[in-house]
Amino acid sequence: KRGFEYYTGGLDFGFNNPSCFLLLGWVDGECYILDEVYESHLVNHQLIGKVVKMLRKNGLTPNDLNAVYCDSAEPDRIQEFSDYGFNALGSIKNVETKINAVKSCKVHIAPHCVHTINEIESYCWQKDKDGNDLDKPIKVNDHSMDALGYGIYGTVGILSPNRYDKERVEVYMY
Repeated sequence: KRGFEYYTGGLDFGFNNPSCFLLLGWVDGECYILDEVYESHLVNHQLIGKVVKMLRKNGLTPNDLNAVYCDSAEPDRIQEFSDYGFNALGSIKNVETKINAVKSCKVHIAPHCVHTINEIESYCWQKDKDGNDLDKPIKVNDHSMDALGYGIYGTVGILSPNRYDKERVEVYMY
């Protein structure tokens, strides 16, 4: 479908803050953010309904996604996604690890993913006493960024079953 090798999702749960689901398509290790659901005040069945509708719009079903990597602080919500047919898995919470995973691959963003674009453009780093950037982001307006981090780390992070480790593969090739 559309020339992608496979699809995954990244999901950051919220309520007062928005929940964010990102549909990610993968080709040659590059990530394409194809679509987003970004909305506040959704209980889980409403969020699932909006995600399924967005997938349908993209010609996909929950079964077409290899996995959805979710905010692991919400195991009950992850289970509801699993019950609906998603391969929903908890992802790593460490912010620095997620950022390093995102930096490790090229990311393309569909122009209609306006919330994700706005968050990327407003992403800010903490500063030291001299005004130099630290390797820690300011935790504000980062719901798409968290969803992206969950999705990319889950797909290509060091502990991911989907990770393509060229060195390991070459060792076992004849």
